[in-house]
Formats: sequence, C-alpha cells, structure tokens
Amino acid sequence: MIMRHILLSVFFIGIFSSSYAQERVHSGVMYQPGDTIYSPIYGIQAQVPEGWYGVLPQDTELFLLTSQKDGDTRVFVRASENSIDNIREGWQEGLTLTDNLKVIVTDPVKYRDDIMYADVDIVGANPENYQAYVEARCGAYGKCIGFFLTSRDKNFDQFKQQLSTLVDNTVLKEPGESTRYANFDWLTFLSGKYLASINQRNYKNRKDVNEVHLQADGKFKSRIEQRGLVDQKKGEYWGNNKGTWQVEGSGQEATLVLNFKKHDPLRVNLSIDQDQIFLNGQRFFVMYGK
Repeated sequence: MIMRHILLSVFFIGIFSSSYAQERVHSGVMYQPGDTIYSPIYGIQAQVPEGWYGVLPQDTELFLLTSQKDGDTRVFVRASENSIDNIREGWQEGLTLTDNLKVIVTDPVKYRDDIMYADVDIVGANPENYQAYVEARCGAYGKCIGFFLTSRDKNFDQFKQQLSTLVDNTVLKEPGESTRYANFDWLTFLSGKYLASINQRNYKNRKDVNEVHLQADGKFKSRIEQRGLVDQKKGEYWGNNKGTWQVEGSGQEATLVLNFKKHDPLRVNLSIDQDQIFLNGQRFFVMYGK
C-alpha cells in the first residue's frame, strides 16, 4: 500500500489529457479493454489492451492502467515534450521517490525500432518487493510518451510483453489542438454509464446520494435523495424511478431529458468543465453501468 501511494502521487504525474477530440480521455471514466484514448495536444492515440482497464483519476493528470488479473500490477502513463536522449539520461540518473526510495536503471538501455526500454530497480525501502520496467518512445513532433510498469506478480515477464505490445501499437501523429469541447458527443459519452453524486460525509451509509443509470437501450433508473437534480426538497422525482432518456444538443453544454414513467419529463442541464461532469451544476462521477 505504501508503494502504491508513492507511485500514484510522485512518479508519473503527466498531462496525457490536455485537450478534447474524438475519443479524448476523460477523468473519472473507467476505460475497458478495446476502448480508445486520445490526446490531440500530444498527437498520441492508444487502445486499452485486453486484460486491462484504465482510468484518469479525478483531480489528477495521471493515466493509470490496471491488470484485471492482478490489481497490484499497474502501468503509469506520461506524455511530455521531450526527447529520447533526455528520457534515457533521466532513467540512468534515477528518480528519487522519497528519501529512502529511488528508481534507477541497472541494466543497459535497449532499443526496439524507435522504442527504448529497460528493467529498473526500486532501490531502498521496498517492503512490498515490487519489480519495475519502463518503455518510452518519441514521435516526429517533439512529443514523447513513457510507460512505467510495477508488479509483484510471479508473471512479471508476461506483463512486460503485454506492455511492449501496447507501446508497439501506440500511434504518435501530428498534434492538433482543437476547441476543447466544441463537438462533445453527450449521447455517446453517457450511453451505458452510471452517474453518482455522493455526499462524502455520508458515503459509508450511501445517504444523500443522487444516482442515474443511463442504459444503452435508452432506458434509465434513478435514485434521488438530495437536492441538485431537482430544486424542491421533496417531491415526485425523489426516491427510485425509471423511464427513458435522451440528449438534446452537443458541445460543452447540452440537456439531458429524463422521461419518467409515472411523472412529467425532467430536463437536466449538462455541462463539462476541466473534465468534470455537472448535472444542474452538481458534480457527478461517471462510471460504466453496473
């Protein structure tokens, strides 16, 4: 657990998500095997490999891949303006994580076409006996992407091969900054998603929760226990309900229409800002439907 928190907070904090386009990666969304993630500002496009899921955690700029086979096996992804020579020098000098913990390349750096890779050691107090491995590649436009694998699983070499396949298939093309949310497709983004607004003070008891499950077939289920989606303190929309849903508009702001089975339709303002999703001004977490 100590190692996990160190790596999450210190090692590969990057800006992989800096601009929106087609399948641009969004924070708080769980990406499944086969999903495409894209960063137009870096011109980097990749696909979540089979046997893994990915997420850009809320309030961070870290993209994280986790093995579905072993939850302690992770890949940390960082995009940057850099060069392969600078990255190699950084690997060889080592990266200090804490006063007692450092990541350093112990074997010679190797190359596979335009891809650089190396086994690395976690030197110092490593009570959880993690192994580590890194790969990096740079495109023709001064943009690079690095991958840092950590695991304590006995199948470490198998995970290394899976990472190499991911890096081989990652596309680096000409970057192109676009209007961040100009063509944001709410219908596609929300289809099959579970949305939840949680009062953190009562999280353990699941009280004061607004939940909406927008099914891919156009139906929805909702549970409203606090103001936000609706203005009134109590009313017909509160509690458990169901019906059909649709979206009107696209871009940074749109409208979600909830057609309740037993009540009048409810129109909800949708907005996205800094990769955070808001319904009627209330922040919601977005996950794949359960």
